[in-house]
Amino acid sequence: MAFLGTLPADMAGKLYEACDAARQNGDDSLPFDLICDALQPAEPDLSEHILFGPAAPLVTEDAGAPAAGAILKSSLEPFEAFARSAAGAIVSDLESGARSRIAGRGVLGAALVEVFDAKMEDQEGRNAFIKTFGGERGAADARKMITLLCAEPELSENLYDLPDYIKDIDDDMLAALRACHEAVVAKEPRAELLLMFLLMERLDQHWMILRVAKVISNKQDDLLFSRTEFSVIGEMLLDEAAEAVRRLQLDSRTAVEPDKVIGALDGFAAITQGMTRELGIRKDGEWGKRLHKIRHDAASNMEDMCRETPDAIDKALPLRRVKLDGNIPANRPDTSRKPKPEIAERAVALCDVLRRCRSHANAAAFASARVRMFEEAEKRLDDYSASLIDVIHEAGAEEMQNLKPWIALTGRAILALSGEDSHAVFQRRASAAAGKSSQDAA
Repeated sequence: MAFLGTLPADMAGKLYEACDAARQNGDDSLPFDLICDALQPAEPDLSEHILFGPAAPLVTEDAGAPAAGAILKSSLEPFEAFARSAAGAIVSDLESGARSRIAGRGVLGAALVEVFDAKMEDQEGRNAFIKTFGGERGAADARKMITLLCAEPELSENLYDLPDYIKDIDDDMLAALRACHEAVVAKEPRAELLLMFLLMERLDQHWMILRVAKVISNKQDDLLFSRTEFSVIGEMLLDEAAEAVRRLQLDSRTAVEPDKVIGALDGFAAITQGMTRELGIRKDGEWGKRLHKIRHDAASNMEDMCRETPDAIDKALPLRRVKLDGNIPANRPDTSRKPKPEIAERAVALCDVLRRCRSHANAAAFASARVRMFEEAEKRLDDYSASLIDVIHEAGAEEMQNLKPWIALTGRAILALSGEDSHAVFQRRASAAAGKSSQDAA
């Protein structure tokens, strides 16, 4: 299939249309899905685009992304139309290579900003001009892209000298970031905040940008920092933390995905702890109050998740009352049917979360609730597994077939909640019980 990607664009387009039509009509004489995938035009690399290159790291399809630090993908096409209309000759020179791409962007930015700002200041034509960008957000995105073009070539030259991925900010890296900031802002002062967002995209953790911003602004606490032009960064980080906490809300209608839950906890903890460490957030300040609410919501959401785990185990591994010899009542696993997949997966997922969230329990203030629910969940699994072992001891060959999915599910739940050692113990006990049952039957 690789050769399909080398076809000329017009030929590939026609072939794609024919194959897609065949696929839609139910023709299965060829692997049309694979062919269409191979013919699908590759997503263009925005970083190489003459107009969008500087802004590429900020482009997103998420309409809910913070306006200050993001550019909507839907804003690109109207901006390109504006650029070609307002400075077509310069755009053509850039495309043909008649101008240096990076230096030429600076020339293009200077031409566009003059036209754009004049149009925005024209009270009679302003609304019509904004509509050409799809509305206020599109116009704001266009202004951001123009600002970044105006910062060239210093912007690209200085960013090129920095690593694409920055794990930590030591003194040398801080000096390099500060030098980058000084060079870019000297060329285009309005690019300062956008540069912070571009740098943020290279950092291992977004909150690390505060270390750079507080040095640049010379403000060392949240009250002073919140009164600078960089306050939008703090607000955006708090919004990120709040969004992470929102993803911790338990919904009985949707599956629990442990990796996403732990990822959200990681994000919440990194931002809240990072902001506190860098700015010493005061409890009585505006950011301190927001941070307190975010932590409260995180604790509430995680307590709900922890509390549901023991009940989820009971639903996935149900017991029934039976009478043993001597008319003694007892609980025994209800293996009269197979485990219900959705209920089983939810229980295993919640067990996994309950085990893995331990490292964040103190930061999110749900440590005591987690300990209580972990102990309760472990007790219920211990009780169920012990009872299941008893049933295995007594089972015949036919009944063992019915027990196998319950043994497997119990093992998965124990592994998720208590780890490999506990799982290995259960497996050995179950195997020993099954072996004894076989010997007794023989």
